[in-house]
Amino acid sequence: MSDSQLDGPIDPEQARLLLGKAEAAAVDLRDAEAMAQGHAPGAVMVEGDDLAAAAEKAQAGKDIPILVFCEDGERSERAAAELNEAGTEAAAVDGGWSKWASTGQPIQPASEDEYSGPDLSKTPGV
Repeated sequence: MSDSQLDGPIDPEQARLLLGKAEAAAVDLRDAEAMAQGHAPGAVMVEGDDLAAAAEKAQAGKDIPILVFCEDGERSERAAAELNEAGTEAAAVDGGWSKWASTGQPIQPASEDEYSGPDLSKTPGV
């Protein structure tokens, strides 16, 4: 993956495509209650302050970048910068969870069951 794909916060549509093609993994900074209301498919919740462990779990052994979610995108920008400084390619999702949900992106229910929604790797209507 080229660095240009993750230059600064990325929009939810680009994030959806990267996640759908397994070219990125997601971590979510929101708490368990917020995650229980729904999250990006496959997103891993950050337990406590262990961002690095959540990123590693989300990557599942693959060398792919991390997309970071928070409620509105502010905390995720700081977390993405922290991951980049530690050597893990990362970017915040622009507007965070609020923008992801408001733009109609797929939402996985709280359970860790296999995601069964629309194909994330395809542009809607194509």
